[in-house]
Amino acid sequence: MRSLLLPALAVLLAVATPLRAADKTIRVVNRASEEILFVFAKNPEDVFWGDDRLRQTIWRGRTGKVVVSDGIQCTRSLKAIGRSGRAAELDRVDVCAMSAWTIEDKEMR
Repeated sequence: MRSLLLPALAVLLAVATPLRAADKTIRVVNRASEEILFVFAKNPEDVFWGDDRLRQTIWRGRTGKVVVSDGIQCTRSLKAIGRSGRAAELDRVDVCAMSAWTIEDKEMR
């Protein structure tokens, strides 16, 4: 009986454990006249932006990579903040369909 129980338990755990999707990473292209210091991503329904997802400054004319989703939830709001405090925002975008976000001065407010 015990020899049948362990394989059955292993199958049950394999089926019951959901597969985790890969994190979604996008390139953030900085075409603004200032450095990008912070990038945030959140569920559009959330009030707070949460933790900064940018691990390094994106210098003018450079590109950085940012994990914006867990790969399961694709609709996100994004916010990038420059050295001056001005910010660029995208609201309710499908990050799973994005490969890059280009930020220019005209988007910084």
